[in-house]
Amino acid sequence: MNKAIISGFERVSFPIARKLYNVGITIRVVPCKYRPENHWIVFDLNIADGKKYDPEPTDDELRFAVRISHFEQFNCNSEVGRYASYWIQKL
Repeated sequence: MNKAIISGFERVSFPIARKLYNVGITIRVVPCKYRPENHWIVFDLNIADGKKYDPEPTDDELRFAVRISHFEQFNCNSEVGRYASYWIQKL
């Protein structure tokens, strides 16, 4: 993973993103070829939103992995990037 800070967002790895998600910090998920300030394909994940929309609560780590899997399945391709990158708002 390349270290990057763009427009106030810092790129983090999947394990760090999962830990921060479990703590309650919002994670911005975008395809790997896109920038985090892009307004077309941006997905902000927060554990509170996951609990609100999930009818059967499961383990938080599993919920994060499933939500990322769904994002990659529907939003990632050869044009925008085949995998997700994870960004946090730098304070």
